[in-house]
Amino acid sequence: MTEPQTAAEEPPHRRPGRVRVTGVTGALAALAVGASFFLAWITVEPALGREVRKDLDRALARADITPAVERDFTLLADTLASDAQLSGTDLIQWVRTATAYNAELDAKAAKVGPVDAAMQRRWQIARVVLYGLPICGFLLAAYFLFHRFRRAVSPILILSLLTGSTAVVLAGALDYSHALVQRTLGGAADDVHLGAGVLVLLAGGTLLTLAGIFGVSTRNWIRVYAGSVLTGACLVVMAVFYLKRGFGS
Repeated sequence: MTEPQTAAEEPPHRRPGRVRVTGVTGALAALAVGASFFLAWITVEPALGREVRKDLDRALARADITPAVERDFTLLADTLASDAQLSGTDLIQWVRTATAYNAELDAKAAKVGPVDAAMQRRWQIARVVLYGLPICGFLLAAYFLFHRFRRAVSPILILSLLTGSTAVVLAGALDYSHALVQRTLGGAADDVHLGAGVLVLLAGGTLLTLAGIFGVSTRNWIRVYAGSVLTGACLVVMAVFYLKRGFGS
C-alpha cells in the first residue's frame, strides 16, 4: 500500500521591503541634482551676450594662447551670444578651459608664484565639485531606482547627505556671487540673472539632504550621522590643505 504523496514544501520567501517615501524622494532629488547641470544657470540679456562675444574676440586677438584654448573660449562665447544663457555643463567647460589657460600662463612664466599656484588649485577644486555632483546625483538616482525605492544602506545615505549638502552650498555660492558675475560680464543689474537650473539644484540638494537625514533606522542612525560628519570634515580638511600647500609639493 503506497502512502499518499504530499506536495513538496515551498521554501520560505523573503518578504520584500516596503517602498519608502525617503527612497522616492531621494531618487527624485538625486535626479534633480544631476539634471540641473543641463539647465540654465546664468541668463543674460541678448544684447549683453553679443557684447561679451565681441569683447572676447578683441581679447583673444591680443592673447598668446593655444588654438585649443582659444576654440573652447570661443564656443562658450558663441553659446552665450546665441542662447543668452550658460548651463551647468557650460560652466564646467568654462572652469576646464580656465584651468588650461592658467596652466599655459604658468608654463610660460619663469617662476610660478604662490598666488598663481593657489588660483590654479582653486580651479582644480571647482572642477572636482562640478564634475562630482552630477555623477553622484545620477548614481544615487540609479541606486534608488534599481532597489525599488526601499531603505538604503548606510554608505548610500552618507553619500546622499554629502551630495545634497554640497549642492545646497553650491547653489548658495552661485546666488552669493551673482554680483560678481554681473561685474565679470560687464552688465547692469537687470542684465544678468540666475537661471532655473540653480533653483532645481537648490531644491534637489535640500530634498536629498532631508532624504539622507530621515532615511535612517534605529540601528544605523549613529553610523550614518557620524560617518557623514567625519567624511565631510575630512574632505574639507583635504581641500584646505590642498589650497594652502598642494599635494606633493
